[in-house]
Amino acid sequence: MKADSQKAMIVHKLATLKHGSNRFSKVEGEKSPSTKTPDHDDAPPASIEQAAERVGVDRATVAVAKKVSRTAPPAVVRLVERGDISLTGAQRGSVSR
Repeated sequence: MKADSQKAMIVHKLATLKHGSNRFSKVEGEKSPSTKTPDHDDAPPASIEQAAERVGVDRATVAVAKKVSRTAPPAVVRLVERGDISLTGAQRGSVSR
């Protein structure tokens, strides 16, 4: 089971994802794929509040995850994502759980 710090980082990442490029680009010599996209592509992205509620973390924890992901060194962000340190530890610069 993921720690709240990990869940908050996931919610932050999901909330900041950009819509991807077309995976179905035509390659010479191949048939054109259907232009119909899967139904889930039409769904609006979840808000941070909705995503946080779904994974069981509060909005304030996601706000801390956002701050850590923007200000901490990438190595520290990866430690939080793996569950090696908490968001609080990342903010303080310590390696506590």
